Amino acid sequence: MEASVALETYRGRDNIEKFFRSIKSGMDFDSPGVHDDLSMAAKIHLMFIAGIIRNRFSIASRKIKKDTGNKKSYTVPMMVEQLEQIECTAYDNAIYQRRYSYTAKQKMILEALGVSQDTIDEAIGKFNLNYSRRLIL
Repeated sequence: MEASVALETYRGRDNIEKFFRSIKSGMDFDSPGVHDDLSMAAKIHLMFIAGIIRNRFSIASRKIKKDTGNKKSYTVPMMVEQLEQIECTAYDNAIYQRRYSYTAKQKMILEALGVSQDTIDEAIGKFNLNYSRRLIL
């Protein structure tokens, strides 16, 4: 096995261990807090989806670190924090619009995740369309 393949495999194992640690502590799964099997199944399903998303962020983080040479920045929590700052607001005409332009970091993160800026704007447009339909009904 080549060293690069071994390193990638090891990093995958490390991600799995971090995911289970985050399930137990960060996502408060050590005490499930549910009262029936259906709720438990739903919570496990959501944890599984969250793990997939976190892994996608981790892969994107490695790509950005490699491209920029910046090993300290672009951690998964920092990336989530940057994307949380993208927001839209309804103005007087009740149409939602993105509030601010994308920062350079946000653009880099979105690109690494394979999400275009246009995709976000299209999603906002679809939301406006569905929202206006509900107002008419």
